[in-house]
Amino acid sequence: MLGDLGFETILPLVRARTTGDVTAAFAGHWVGPVDNLVVADVHGAVEHRVVGRVPERAADGRWAGWVDDLPRRVGPLLVTANDRATPAFARVGADFAPPHRAARIRGLLQERLSAGPLGVEDAGAVLADVRQTAGGALLDAIAALVDLGGPAGALRERLLAWDRTMAADSVDAALFAAVRAAVVEGVHGAPVLQRSDGSPHGELFAPWFDLRSRIRLCLPAILAADKPFGVDVLQVVAAALDEVAARPEPPTAWGIEHVVVPLTPHQQLGLDPPHPVPSVAVPGDDDCVFAARALGGTGACVHGPVARYVWDLAGASRWVVPLGASGDPASPYHHDQQAVWAAGGTVPIEETP
Repeated sequence: MLGDLGFETILPLVRARTTGDVTAAFAGHWVGPVDNLVVADVHGAVEHRVVGRVPERAADGRWAGWVDDLPRRVGPLLVTANDRATPAFARVGADFAPPHRAARIRGLLQERLSAGPLGVEDAGAVLADVRQTAGGALLDAIAALVDLGGPAGALRERLLAWDRTMAADSVDAALFAAVRAAVVEGVHGAPVLQRSDGSPHGELFAPWFDLRSRIRLCLPAILAADKPFGVDVLQVVAAALDEVAARPEPPTAWGIEHVVVPLTPHQQLGLDPPHPVPSVAVPGDDDCVFAARALGGTGACVHGPVARYVWDLAGASRWVVPLGASGDPASPYHHDQQAVWAAGGTVPIEETP
């Protein structure tokens, strides 16, 4: 309909040698809406901008043209984690990821840079960080419960002493996730939220419409509010501690249930895959830099890093993807990177002549 598919961007990108060349290529013909572009060059220029065609809406919601002043930042250190990086991003949308991951990445990079030049292994380690960044709000609420005794009191003390890392072998991480899931369930049960769950567009979009996931994402704000949805949040947190502490089975490590289960096209159609891919335990959480998320907060992950790249302009770049470089299930390269990806690692990018 627009008469431009964006393909004319490709050749200028291939020939680009500077940050300005790259941004000019995207500014000319790129039509994909709201793409996040971060680009750097060997001259030290670093830029983050939104590229593509973004519809501008009138007050009644009708299309009123294109946003012609897309957000742009420059600087020596730029971080984006799908967050609202600056107030200018309000021009292109209203729904952004919370700032926790971006703040954690920025802090880790600044910490490493203060010790000297940043290497590819250091940068890769930042992308694999598993510290629970948004859990402080729930732990503060747990700390506010001073009259707990018995198993619930012991669980409270254990969680307050936890190092807040969502490592696959951490039992404390699993206990935190269990308490959080019970808190989410308590908020989810509010009468005002009844009949608010479920996807109006089928199972394909269920991860984006799952109410429990939305509550968990907003939990820091919910815990800070005064009786959100008519719920006494401290009572919900106390009940969650009681419920988890009273479970008869002993706690297990986070990675026992927090697993990634690769789906093949065969499985999506209800067929047995000819070459099944094993499931693996993964660390992290939706609030970690290593953002691996399960719908209910525990169990099989439906979201995770689709790739992990560290580009070194001197040439020693690294990468990893959840499975492998081949789309052929019979290929030895179909899921040969899976274990490295799940462990938070990277592999060298090999250049071909």
